[in-house]
Amino acid sequence: MKDAFKRKNWLRCGSIFVVLLLALGPVSAQERNPRLSLLLDFPLTDLTYQLKAAEASGNFLTSFVHPSMPQSLAMSNNLITSVHFGIGKLVKIDEGFIDFLLENALSTGFFFLQSGLPFGLVWLHEEYHKAVLARRSFDSFNEVYYFRFFSSVVRVSHVSDEALKTLANQYSPEFVRLNSSGAESQVHQIQTLQSYSFFYDQKLPNLPYYWLSLFNNFNYIFSCADPSAFDKDIDKWNDEEKEIKQRDFTGPDFTAWVRELFAPELPYEARGTHPSGVGINRYIKASQLTEHEKFYLVSTSFKHLINFVSPFMVGIDHLTVDGTHQFNFAFRHLLTSFGDDLSLDIYYRNRGLNLLISPHFYSNYTTLFFGLEASVLDYPIVSRTLWLNGRLMLWTQPYNQSFTTNEHSFGGLLGVKIAYRQGIWEPYLTLEAKTKGWVMGNIFLDEDISGRLGLVIRIP
Repeated sequence: MKDAFKRKNWLRCGSIFVVLLLALGPVSAQERNPRLSLLLDFPLTDLTYQLKAAEASGNFLTSFVHPSMPQSLAMSNNLITSVHFGIGKLVKIDEGFIDFLLENALSTGFFFLQSGLPFGLVWLHEEYHKAVLARRSFDSFNEVYYFRFFSSVVRVSHVSDEALKTLANQYSPEFVRLNSSGAESQVHQIQTLQSYSFFYDQKLPNLPYYWLSLFNNFNYIFSCADPSAFDKDIDKWNDEEKEIKQRDFTGPDFTAWVRELFAPELPYEARGTHPSGVGINRYIKASQLTEHEKFYLVSTSFKHLINFVSPFMVGIDHLTVDGTHQFNFAFRHLLTSFGDDLSLDIYYRNRGLNLLISPHFYSNYTTLFFGLEASVLDYPIVSRTLWLNGRLMLWTQPYNQSFTTNEHSFGGLLGVKIAYRQGIWEPYLTLEAKTKGWVMGNIFLDEDISGRLGLVIRIP
């Protein structure tokens, strides 16, 4: 339930962005490259996830109503980059600062419009929640499809109490992630858009999207520790939502996230009976949190501000050394199934070699754990027709994804993508295998081997 997307917060975000835009505009204009490009990604199948989603929806064909994390991310990116690409094509005045201001003003306006559209930011946020449910074959509905533009509430509804009870009581780390996965989607999307800008020379007016999306994440996490933000709304929702199918799966995301972290042993049904007398009382108020839970939630929200630390956030997509070596960096902070993840993305490219190196610092309530991620992108292996992407991750994470343990477990991920490029068309096959552990954008916390078939369209 996204009361964090109330209009007052949109206006607050917009005001902050306008000030930053005016302050940072000259920097971005100096870095501006008039070339425009567009990359559209269509992951057509995603197995093994879709087999579980098929059980939730009825059959494999209808499983697409519960897209996987990579599928929903790709479709949202397609919408955002297509519109930003169109804005860049439309605005052609001086190829300088005036163009920069107009493009980013238009993309700011689009940011508020797309919040009510399928494939927009709110849709993506909710689909990451839905994917966690569908992974265990539980059905749900994204109320963005009601097309209530600028609505103060967008629910993931039609979720049974039995589904939530099963997740909370039998798969506690997945229930934690259920509540944090919406915020995960927004950081994941920013990372992807910035990677497009660096590796594919996309010059799109993405700055408003970066700032507004990340600020919304911060504000939402922070607000969930404040009783004045949602407590009265929860009373109102409980009074209005007489039927279980009308209710959101969680209410404010992060009160539920932090409560499950601190009290995983508490049975879901211990929340009590819904005020209507029908079903379980799902929503947790900030006033119900302990002082330790509130403090952890607030401190975590301020750690989230590190997502703003990157040259990308001031319109600088490349830093060049000796004319050929290009690099950039971006800090990432995400909420996880056991606490949080702080990482540093280091981008590098030179003469066709594209690398992304990311050290990870995972932490639960007591202990710091470490990981390292390395990716190579768009490496030609057969006469510039077959192309390879590779990804390797190694980590230590809390044993059993526990919030309080100091024991670690080793894990890793290996991914390979083979693409055939002919003109603008690029069909591809991706294979990915992982051990137990949390990975941004990978729905499985346990071991898994997955494969995706898809098509990329590259428009110069």
